[in-house]
Amino acid sequence: MTFDLEEKLYVFEVTLGFRSNGEEVISMPFLVLADDPEEAEELALVHLNSLDAGDRFWVAELSEPVDAGEFDKAVAEGERDPWRHLEEMENCDLVELLMERSLNY
Repeated sequence: MTFDLEEKLYVFEVTLGFRSNGEEVISMPFLVLADDPEEAEELALVHLNSLDAGDRFWVAELSEPVDAGEFDKAVAEGERDPWRHLEEMENCDLVELLMERSLNY
């Protein structure tokens, strides 16, 4: 995974919350590129709403910002997981992935 380092954006790991079998569950992290935490959360919510999934999912956790270059290096060195970009997910893919690989913390 390589980010466009000229954009000068930060990488945030966004964890989504949802209900499954009556219990609150949180997902594996997804990546969002943004200038700051508020923008990262807003971008995640806008994307969920564009998928008509905003009423089923919410932002449960948001990581501290990480420089995109540092994030790429950490992934290459095996220090970070190469999570999927949230904006690349389509509704059916997102729902299927979350239901299959959700982590109940």
